[in-house]
Amino acid sequence: MTDQAVETETEAPPETPGEGSSSENTLGVLSRVFGRFAADPTLLAPFVVVGFVIALIDELRRRDPLPARSTAGPPGEFEISVDLFPVPSGIQQTSRTLGGLIDLQPRLLVYGIGLELLGIVAVSLAGYLTIARVLDADLSATGAGTYLLYAFLTVGWTWPFVSLQVDFTGGALLLGIPLLVLWFYVTVRLFVVPAALVDGDGVLAAVRRSNRAIRGFGWTTVGVVVVLGLAVWASGLLPVGGTVVSFGVGASLHAVTVGVVYDLRTTSA
Repeated sequence: MTDQAVETETEAPPETPGEGSSSENTLGVLSRVFGRFAADPTLLAPFVVVGFVIALIDELRRRDPLPARSTAGPPGEFEISVDLFPVPSGIQQTSRTLGGLIDLQPRLLVYGIGLELLGIVAVSLAGYLTIARVLDADLSATGAGTYLLYAFLTVGWTWPFVSLQVDFTGGALLLGIPLLVLWFYVTVRLFVVPAALVDGDGVLAAVRRSNRAIRGFGWTTVGVVVVLGLAVWASGLLPVGGTVVSFGVGASLHAVTVGVVYDLRTTSA
């Protein structure tokens, strides 16, 4: 009678999100994002189309009688800014102030408001379609409408130019640090709200889901936010085609990253 050795295999414990997983750091996330673009270059298409629409809106603002201002800085000055919106977007070359829509004739008022609404709707639709493709989510009018509502609630009244610009001189630095910290905190916590909206959540539910998804993933998201914000800012600096590149590249990168982070955090939770 012979003894039989019984071999047992010890399985490694499952990897906890954020602990030792290369896909959970900033470079890992960006690697996943570029992998998605390599596998499906058509992810760029919605925001490339929107880039041309926004470029047309810029040109109309320059030519129409309503007051508009350039979003570019003063000639000869160079500022580095982190431009990132609550929903994926690029940077327009012009903007309209609310004051420019006061005391207008009805025809001009309808034209001015309609032009701004066109930009918001186009950007929202492109973001919704891009994120839905990343998540392989079903498209619905309700989901698109909720996404559009969130865009209006967060950036509709100050769009198209909302950015973080910190002047690192004198006392401005001391004043800017608290604003910088607050901006990063809110941006990081709400980072995947657009993806949660695409996935079927309402606005408040999406905010709560984003907060849960980012918990324990904050510093990685900060790194992602900085990279994306600089990409949107840098792509908008091009003297020719800057608007199209800012939306086609910068906004597409933002949208796909939101989808990738959401998928990564919700499936690994």
